[in-house]
Amino acid sequence: MGRTLLAGLAGGIVMFIWLAGAHMSPLAEIGVKEAPKGSAAVAALDADLKQSGFYMFPGSGLTETSTKAEQDAAMKAQMADMATKSFGIIVYNQPGTGFGMAPALIKEFIFDLVQALVVAFVVAGSTAATFGRRVGVASLIGFGALVATNSSYHIWYGFPLDYTLAYMFIGFVGYVVAGLAIAFVLGRKGAATA
Repeated sequence: MGRTLLAGLAGGIVMFIWLAGAHMSPLAEIGVKEAPKGSAAVAALDADLKQSGFYMFPGSGLTETSTKAEQDAAMKAQMADMATKSFGIIVYNQPGTGFGMAPALIKEFIFDLVQALVVAFVVAGSTAATFGRRVGVASLIGFGALVATNSSYHIWYGFPLDYTLAYMFIGFVGYVVAGLAIAFVLGRKGAATA
């Protein structure tokens, strides 16, 4: 168990390093556009949205007490609007919310570490005894996780395909490098239980 924890830690560190570098590279800019500075749309959001959150537009007008019939009618109206009008999602943070790079990096490292620990325990418990197979198991776990989330974001929320593919590539390489570190630390199959 100790070696597996160490393997997960090593995997988390190299995954974090790769992701940090990739997100500072042009790869992270694929499919991303910025609103113009001083955008009227941003000013309108600040005037219209009352709290930070995840918003879909056009809105349905439904409330928590809406009936099934009202929900069905709103869905039909939304589909009709989406056929001819703009639609999408916005992750909005109110003015004054602030953003801190250090807290964001700490949270990112924790999530990378958790992912790598899960991978390390799966790899250690698998029948994969060779270095290459262990890296393969880690890579497949990553591929499955990335397809499960990112394809749905593309399909249902309209994330651009180029952004989706670039982000999946960045994440997949993160799992591969984590798998390399995990396989290296675990060593031979018999050593995984040491």
